[in-house]
Amino acid sequence: MKHKIDSIKLVFLVAALLCLMTGCLGLGNYGRLSAAMGKVTIKDLIENWYNYDIYYAGLAVDNPSAVMFDTKIEGRRITSDKWIPVTEKSVLETLVGWLNANINFPPDLLRILGPKGKFFGYMYTYWDSVEIKAIDEKTLWIGDLPLPPMDYGPTYNS
Repeated sequence: MKHKIDSIKLVFLVAALLCLMTGCLGLGNYGRLSAAMGKVTIKDLIENWYNYDIYYAGLAVDNPSAVMFDTKIEGRRITSDKWIPVTEKSVLETLVGWLNANINFPPDLLRILGPKGKFFGYMYTYWDSVEIKAIDEKTLWIGDLPLPPMDYGPTYNS
């Protein structure tokens, strides 16, 4: 009887390990965000805006969730479904101004990295994660972001 119980435990252990291993197989196709660490500032990106394809996520220029800078280096590109192109420096400055205006949720400058750590661009945002999926070696797809965070002020219990 004890041998039968040990066999059942072994089967469950092997099944659990197989499930964990197959679940991790698909992770090689995703990118990530990483802190820019002072290498480049948002002011640098605005000043050199013409070197990037720029997009923003959000409802409008005065309510953005993020600004994304696609580097255009070595034929790499970033695609998306809902991000809106920015074609004028004045619009970029307005977007960054609105992102900076939310003092309770200051934005961070993040690097956009592909599955193997390959650099694709920058994102200036309140959020610390977004779905980043590789289409091929030179193309990333970036998912949509939630609306900007809001501070509803103090709450009172009655």
